[in-house]
Amino acid sequence: MREHRRYLAALTLFAVLLGAIPLLDFAVILRSGELERLPQIVRALHETGAIYGTALHDVRGELPLEIVRQRQPEIIALGSSRALDFRQEYFTRPFACACGGMDSIEDGEAYAAAVLEHSRPRLVLLALDFWWFTIDEPQRRGPMDPEAAGQLTRAKVLRPVEWLWEGTISPLEYLRLLGGERNLFAAVPRPKIGVMAIKRGIGMRADGSILQGVRLAPEGIAYYAPMREQVQQARQFVMTEARRRGAHTRFGPDNELVPERLAALDRVVATLKAGGARVILILPPVAPPVAKAMAESGRHTFLADLDRALRQRGLEYHNFHDPASLRSDVCEFADAYHAGNVTYMRMLRAMLRARPSSPLAAYVDRARIDAAIARYAGRTIAPFEADGELPPEVDILGAGCRRGA
Repeated sequence: MREHRRYLAALTLFAVLLGAIPLLDFAVILRSGELERLPQIVRALHETGAIYGTALHDVRGELPLEIVRQRQPEIIALGSSRALDFRQEYFTRPFACACGGMDSIEDGEAYAAAVLEHSRPRLVLLALDFWWFTIDEPQRRGPMDPEAAGQLTRAKVLRPVEWLWEGTISPLEYLRLLGGERNLFAAVPRPKIGVMAIKRGIGMRADGSILQGVRLAPEGIAYYAPMREQVQQARQFVMTEARRRGAHTRFGPDNELVPERLAALDRVVATLKAGGARVILILPPVAPPVAKAMAESGRHTFLADLDRALRQRGLEYHNFHDPASLRSDVCEFADAYHAGNVTYMRMLRAMLRARPSSPLAAYVDRARIDAAIARYAGRTIAPFEADGELPPEVDILGAGCRRGA
């Protein structure tokens, strides 16, 4: 009888602990700010200088729209995640980065219209990913959901214990999150909302740009391991990247332009112009080893075809695919196709030098970006006043970079 009671007691305890997991996970989610709504989040970004990095919700499209709505910018950057290093500090007038909400040029049709529903920018820097124009079939994300942040599903509720099981967070970090602590990543001295911001220092600023704080800590070496391989093995990467993934060959080889994708670009531009904005087209850079590998392969001729097609659009256009013209080396890149703050400032400076009469000239803080380029050359993160004191970046690409040393 005594053994039977012990068995029942153990079974009861197990059941209680099992039933408590969702409640504990919910508490972690709640206390980390993952249930806050976008208007509340964006207000906090502006009022406190916080960064927002969610580990649960896909708000790549919705968050920039709310930022645009609250900031009412005169100049915006529009594009994929590659444009997230445009920052307010580069400009003299209100700016917002409506970046991350476009996975294709077709996405841009609806996204440009959504941006114009919330604001009336005077100038749009439209950053284009070259692989958007070689996709055979149009690709579109689902409709925007303003309530996306804060929505919970059973799978989301159980994510914290899964992170614990996977080793993404430690038991101590779980308890600290449960206790409401929001500074597990002390290298970034900003308030933080969302588990990704709290744990890794990765999050969106009030202007819609991104702070990748994980690059400031030793854990960034492991975090960037897959991206490091892409750059170090650039010749292999540009020939086999998408084939390994079983998806569209973004980097080729032997891709061809699809006329329908260029027609979609024309529709995006027409929408923006109808909303009163002037449009500048930009091809952002890839890392130097990747640009070199593509140029030497002899099988990426679609890049020249795209360049000609964009020049024929009758718009101001700048091709920075090869960062050699910017004097931006591999240490100013985070991976194969994401440049950092310094490279994006170099792009603005190059645009003004190439087109002194560009409408962009009225918006860029030239003295500030010149000083920042000189001071932070060789880094991906250029700390401005709002960022506080940041430690040196680690060499995430294993390229011998002495970032901030």
